[in-house]
Amino acid sequence: MRAETRTWADVGLARGDVASLVRNLLGPIYGDGVINLLIRQARDILVCAYHGNLENFVKSYLSPAAFLLSKVKSVASETVIKTSISHHHHHHYHHHHHHHHHHHHLRHYHE
Repeated sequence: MRAETRTWADVGLARGDVASLVRNLLGPIYGDGVINLLIRQARDILVCAYHGNLENFVKSYLSPAAFLLSKVKSVASETVIKTSISHHHHHHYHHHHHHHHHHHHLRHYHE
């Protein structure tokens, strides 16, 4: 008896149609331009990460909260990685040359 698991996803699950699931759930949020991309991405993720298990996929990925969370998480981690790398670069560069530049500037100023 699994009455409690009957959700909005049942129609899509019954047909095993990722495209209609994604379109129904995320179409209103993202619009037509993005949705085809998302469907392609969803199919890849379904096959690679969930081995075609649509039920798990829907529960953990396509549930809007989980989907948005994963989006936010991936964007956030990308941003953090990019920021820390560029910050490190910048800081190192800045630190290395600032001292030299400072003296040069002072000398120039006194002349």
